[in-house]
Amino acid sequence: MTRLLLRKLNRDLCEHWTQFASVALMAALSVLIFVGMEGGWRGIDTQVEGFADSHRMPDAWVSGRGLTDDDVRALEEHVDDPDQIEEAALVDMVLAQCDGTQLSLSAPPADGINIPWVTAGTPVDSGDGVWIDDGYARAHDLDPGDTLTATVGDTTLELTVRGLVLLPDKIAFTGTARVAPDPQAAGYGLVSAGTLDLLPPEAVQQTILVRGDLHDLADRARDALGPAYTSYADRDSHPHVATAFERVAQIRSLSYLFSGLFLLVALLSITTSLRRLTDVQRSEVATLKALGVTNARIGGYYTAMSVVPVLVGSGAGLALTPALSRFVLATQRGSFSLPVWETDYSALSLLLPAGLLLACVAAAWSATRSTRRMSPAEGLRPDIGRARRTPVELMGRLWDRVGYGARWSVRDATTNPVRVLLGIVATAGCMMLLVAGFGMPATLDQQVQTSYSQQYLYDTRVQVSPAADEALRARLNQQGGQWIQQTTARIDDEDAPELTLTVLGTGDLFRLLDGDGDPLPASDGAVVSAQVAHARGLGVGDDITVTLGDGTEAQAEITALTSVSEPQGVAFTAEAWKAAGGAFHPNAFLSDSPTTDDVASRPGVIDTVSLVDQQANAQALVDSLGRVFTLIKVFAIVLSVVVLYNLGALSFTERIRDYATLRVLGFHHGELRSLAARENAATTLVGWLIGIPAGWWFLRTYVSLFSTDRAAYTPAMGAAEWAWASVITIAFAMTATLLLTRRINGIDMTSALKGVE
Repeated sequence: MTRLLLRKLNRDLCEHWTQFASVALMAALSVLIFVGMEGGWRGIDTQVEGFADSHRMPDAWVSGRGLTDDDVRALEEHVDDPDQIEEAALVDMVLAQCDGTQLSLSAPPADGINIPWVTAGTPVDSGDGVWIDDGYARAHDLDPGDTLTATVGDTTLELTVRGLVLLPDKIAFTGTARVAPDPQAAGYGLVSAGTLDLLPPEAVQQTILVRGDLHDLADRARDALGPAYTSYADRDSHPHVATAFERVAQIRSLSYLFSGLFLLVALLSITTSLRRLTDVQRSEVATLKALGVTNARIGGYYTAMSVVPVLVGSGAGLALTPALSRFVLATQRGSFSLPVWETDYSALSLLLPAGLLLACVAAAWSATRSTRRMSPAEGLRPDIGRARRTPVELMGRLWDRVGYGARWSVRDATTNPVRVLLGIVATAGCMMLLVAGFGMPATLDQQVQTSYSQQYLYDTRVQVSPAADEALRARLNQQGGQWIQQTTARIDDEDAPELTLTVLGTGDLFRLLDGDGDPLPASDGAVVSAQVAHARGLGVGDDITVTLGDGTEAQAEITALTSVSEPQGVAFTAEAWKAAGGAFHPNAFLSDSPTTDDVASRPGVIDTVSLVDQQANAQALVDSLGRVFTLIKVFAIVLSVVVLYNLGALSFTERIRDYATLRVLGFHHGELRSLAARENAATTLVGWLIGIPAGWWFLRTYVSLFSTDRAAYTPAMGAAEWAWASVITIAFAMTATLLLTRRINGIDMTSALKGVE
């Protein structure tokens, strides 16, 4: 009997191969998306964590003015438990100009913290020379032994490149005023403390690197350093580190969203296919039972029938996952620097296929339950069908106006609700993924355009040292533009992360925008970012207290909310800031015209960057994600075509006798194809309509994954994106319908109309 069931299994799989091929494909996609993306994000996570641990990345960065080794010891003494701070080290840094590019020079810590990874050249020591960022060196064709010239104010350094390095706390180094790494424009290097001593003292910035337990460290740092304290950052907020950790969480959440949708559709496909197959094989099941095959064996047979395609699909998905994982890694290489880029997988890679198999076994056992419970006599008796009277038929006048073909479609749809539901889910899922695929680039493109054409209107941003003299400020005033002050500050909640405080001087080159993208009028109070206000439970009319690093407090009323992407925090006009109790100390100048060389090289000028370069840098980040969005679109199309074709194949198999009868009664092939297309057309329309709000929700959820305490994004979809998503969804759904309706011409009338023997 076992051999008989095996032969039947082989015969059924061959006869209904299209249905089982679609099930296998859905299983493959489910496994591929989840495991493939897991291999990518877990590989990044493993390498980031491994690099951070092995090379002792700091857990916190405390910045200040005029810091010394005594401040490091004072910070350690302010911690109750000495083990809470494992190590702390003071690092001096300076921004230099090197052939028109920005170079951040710092001395390596002496306490075995933030250990550089040397990729070429000699190990880092206290000797002369410079160890250059590996990415910057490759972008500028620098090798060990080459000489470069770095300028800081009036001081010029001739530095010999002694090696190439990667620093743990600069794995996502962007320089200043940029949102993505750009090795052509900005890099970093390590020099000896003696080299830094040659530079103007006002150009040097100090940061204490801390590794260990960070409990209450921010508050203790303020107490320990007093007026010298300026800011605090940890791995979740440091701009050159947080991106890597955030990206892991973003890709992980994205894989869960995608996999959940495909798993749902795969399970519905399996359940529907088996239920319809057992209905078609009603007489065969009855014959097996009459021959003495037990219910358990019959259930096991149909369970095996579902397991085979799932096993094949899962195996194919696992075989393809390395390619997808490497693809995910490739899309992130431009976002940060790691010593090694390798995929990594967890036990979930095997648990997911195992869970899918168990779910299929349960679905198969449930789907065949009614057929297995029939007696042989009931199974061999022709199926009299189920009542097809629908609620619409109770509305007599309306039902009388409905044509025969429409009546047939309505009755068939209400008789097979699971099949119809699956078609709706597939179409809605396709629309959801396409909305995300088109919406994410549209959202990011709009954000770039809004930021660099409506929010920022300057030509060049000049970063100025707080210690810059009046001669430099007077020279910049001659240039024409607007002064601004940007620093970190706390808003009300002391335990919340520090945010950006922006104080705007006279001018209109830095605008705060409302939700419609229009400039907000000058305010006599505080203007808070909409995302920050939502997270903190703040609103217009509330009073807030803004506390700077040196302890200065300013109190003001929130007069407006701004929807700018970045910076996230609170903004004032200079007059409103002074009225609130603050002091205006501008540290950046927004020039309305290009700066001259004599301005860029003056002492006190930390960095200059044009708005055009900033926009190109942001756009490059958006463009680098294009392949990910294309992948989403491809998965959406595959989901729609495969599932709808499978449903159509099931429907066609069930209706062969009906089609043959109608053909004998005189219906033409075109009329039969029209009848066959009605259900898919209705399913597509309903799924598309549901997919519009569902797609918008999916896009909002997707966009929220990329919003952080430093930058916020607002989902955007133009008419063109909605049109493309709709056209592709409907077109490929109709393509599946066309492929199916062509099979009507090949129906064998004689075999289709045979009676039950």
